[in-house]
Amino acid sequence: MDVAELRQLVNKPEWADVELKTSARAFPKDAASTLCAFANCGGGYLILGVDEKKLPAISGIDKDKIDEVQDQCLGLLKNIQKFSSPLVYDTPSLISIDGKYVLVVQIQDSKRQNKPVKLREKGGWVAYVRNGARDEVANDEELAQMLLDANCTSITDQLLELNVEQCFNANTIKWYRKVFESRHNQKYYELNDLEFLDDLGLIREDGEELKPTKAAILMFGSEKSINHILARNVVDAFWFSSNFDDRSGTTRWQDRRPSEHESLNLFEAWRVLADRYMYWAEQPFDIDESNLHRNNETPDYIGFREATVNLLVHQDFADHTRVPRVEFYKDISQYWNPGDSLVEQGQIASGQSKSRNPMVMQTFHRIGLSERAGSGIKEIYRSWLHLDRPEPVIENSRREKTFQITLGKQPKVSPLQDTIRDKVGVNLTDLQARVFAAVLGQTMTVEALAEELNVSTADIYPATDYLARQSLLQALPEGYQAMDHFTEALADLQQDSAAQAAERPKETKLDVESKKSDQAGPLNTEVSTEKVTKLDVDSDQVERILSSLTKKNRVLIQAFDGQMGLAALMHVVNVSHRTHFKNKQLQPVINLGIVSELYSDSPNHPNQAYYLTDLGLALQEKLLESDQPQA
Repeated sequence: MDVAELRQLVNKPEWADVELKTSARAFPKDAASTLCAFANCGGGYLILGVDEKKLPAISGIDKDKIDEVQDQCLGLLKNIQKFSSPLVYDTPSLISIDGKYVLVVQIQDSKRQNKPVKLREKGGWVAYVRNGARDEVANDEELAQMLLDANCTSITDQLLELNVEQCFNANTIKWYRKVFESRHNQKYYELNDLEFLDDLGLIREDGEELKPTKAAILMFGSEKSINHILARNVVDAFWFSSNFDDRSGTTRWQDRRPSEHESLNLFEAWRVLADRYMYWAEQPFDIDESNLHRNNETPDYIGFREATVNLLVHQDFADHTRVPRVEFYKDISQYWNPGDSLVEQGQIASGQSKSRNPMVMQTFHRIGLSERAGSGIKEIYRSWLHLDRPEPVIENSRREKTFQITLGKQPKVSPLQDTIRDKVGVNLTDLQARVFAAVLGQTMTVEALAEELNVSTADIYPATDYLARQSLLQALPEGYQAMDHFTEALADLQQDSAAQAAERPKETKLDVESKKSDQAGPLNTEVSTEKVTKLDVDSDQVERILSSLTKKNRVLIQAFDGQMGLAALMHVVNVSHRTHFKNKQLQPVINLGIVSELYSDSPNHPNQAYYLTDLGLALQEKLLESDQPQA
């Protein structure tokens, strides 16, 4: 951890992920419960040597006690007799601030199979949870939920005592093999069904016998087998003739699938839901079974497919009391799931994901029904953007262990779209309208538009292409600009845009660095803070910086694709240690002005993302041209 990160932590109020302790001369006795609570509730930082009442001044740990406090801290962290499961932690950081020392301990969230983590106390073993800024003893409900979750990561890998010759639905396997072979151009005619499932890793040898995994039964099992392992349906879906807000306690559904007494496996459930979705669609359509896409695929079907598959694949199969539920209304559709997402709320829309049931997800993925982890949700967002509908609403409750996606069906028309329609006579999507307004009276590149409108360049290109084909804007060597004859007709709109831009003053790189310098105050660090404050990108500058880059710098720069979160960057460069990556790989390119933070004034913002500056884009282009090998 560096000083800037420490500043963000100590200057924010104590909350679920931060605990400040004075600890001038000894490791605090009550810190053990905090470490236990962090391990059970997502992780957090224990900061020793900070008196909250004296902030912003740092009290520090007494110099003659630093070694003793450190030894006590490490002794507790490594004491396997003190906690029911070993704590996962980063090496404690001793940071010097104006001659005073602060010890920072970061505890990682324990794996679900290790929860609840308990602390040995005089009265026995006690599990703590974090409630706001307090450590509280976990109640019976919280303990039961953690124990339930502990089985989720491996539940679908369990071997079942079922006869492999009789426990499968032959029609489901036949359908799956047909789709699988058409996609992979592989023929398995020489394999029987059991050999095929064995090849996929869904049945295994156990001594002298073959046994099915729970995942195999969930996806391919007969109705009897499904009833044997799951005391509920894998999904309930309802179609209503009313709007969501018009429903009442007596509202009757028009259609329900599967029926209340019908136990389907996951693939049969998907086929039934897809069939009924096609039936109730405003414009009925067919699905090509060779690729499971509709013949005239539209964004609304993509939203249904990705949300439904997400529900089927990522539900909590250890929960036998709550049934995943899909509800279709005239104006919205809702997909409710028992089992929360394993990533934070702010990371979901950006495509970050962890699979609760990896074997199920992989089997769906093999036939194109489950994209790379997390990309399904990201695709829903992209589809709804192109449909000009309200942004999907995702509600992920860690406490209730639920996950819900709400997709609006009614197009959202903004005042800007109304104005352009009235004055120009064209109907534009919200993004097209914003792009058109942005280039009235000025020329902007695709990259500048993406930054101005806070979308990816991949979304800007279709909008500019459509507007150019409609003769609304023209492509110039320096970028895009609205056709001249619209400037006068939309003068009011242009003035409004200029006024809004004036109300949102943009920080220059120099402003950002100045602000960081002001925030730095009295804190000192040995880490270099020299940064590029002006980006006059020329070939000499690019070549000079290029020659100074390490191999890891080059790999990281080449990996960027628009705005990317920390986890996404770590994934593409294949690293797993978060703190080391931030300090040793990401921060150096930020210091050089190659990469910038989306929230530069709040480095630990929950929605923090990173993007290449003009200098970074120039370096990336140069690296791609020279086709530098990646690590």
